[in-house]
Amino acid sequence: MSFVDDVKANVAGGEAAHIVMLADPPALRDPLGHLDVAAAGIATIIRATGYRQDFDWLKVNGCDAKGAPIHQHGVSKEPGGACVARPAAE
Repeated sequence: MSFVDDVKANVAGGEAAHIVMLADPPALRDPLGHLDVAAAGIATIIRATGYRQDFDWLKVNGCDAKGAPIHQHGVSKEPGGACVARPAAE
């Protein structure tokens, strides 16, 4: 699996109106360019698209009162979690 090196630009563009000036997490300071999923022990990749927000199925402590995932620049407060194409929490 390979990744395009436009993570910072995409995050900045997607969250420009909501971004809080905090220290960038490691995933933004040093983003992956390549990931050997087998060597990393990753067995499942979930890619989800949809028409409305519904995280009722997500049973973790990393969601706000409305049930939306809490994250900073896409990095979840839930260990090992990440959010893609999600606005910053209000």
